[in-house]
Amino acid sequence: MHNLNEVVRQYRTNELLYDFKSLFSSSVLTTCFEDIEKDAANIFTQNMFKEVKNEIIEASKLNVVSHSNNGNKIEVRMNKYQESGIEYEVWYDRSNNNLTCDCRLFESRGIPCFHIFCTMRHDHISTIPNTLIHKRWTKDLRILNLKRLLVSDNYNEKLPSTANLVGDPSVVKTKGAPRQTTKAAKALIRFIGVQNYMVENAH
Repeated sequence: MHNLNEVVRQYRTNELLYDFKSLFSSSVLTTCFEDIEKDAANIFTQNMFKEVKNEIIEASKLNVVSHSNNGNKIEVRMNKYQESGIEYEVWYDRSNNNLTCDCRLFESRGIPCFHIFCTMRHDHISTIPNTLIHKRWTKDLRILNLKRLLVSDNYNEKLPSTANLVGDPSVVKTKGAPRQTTKAAKALIRFIGVQNYMVENAH
């Protein structure tokens, strides 16, 4: 039972560190779709942002073949550079900001495909519509789950000590003056302190 508790504790520690990194790390913007890429970085967890960014990069390789407009309904056909024989179709409904693609990546994976990002660029859409945001992959859900963990009755058992997370400087043997706490460690300490404050004032 002790080993099982240690496994659970380590799992919680990894979850906390992942949440901290995902919520507070800044992503480097490198694509020509800067507004869309920045919006994606603010919405998705770090791991999912990497997948979304790959789709954004692939969108730059597409050519729009046709663009038809019927009121609020827009139909965009496109093909990939040097693959003109294969076309994809995206439907954009301006009335509800809904975009769907016949590749159906969003339906299967939960992230927008590069065909949709190509359509967004072509129609000057700079932010990702809510209809294309799967809550499962968002930073907001990570924050909610973290709050639920911390507000639980036995949160002290689930939340490891700060010393375990950032290391105890008293046991680190170094030559010369002791090294100062890194910015990341200080930020993590503040993060845990804020979460503890939230727990103490939750009721």
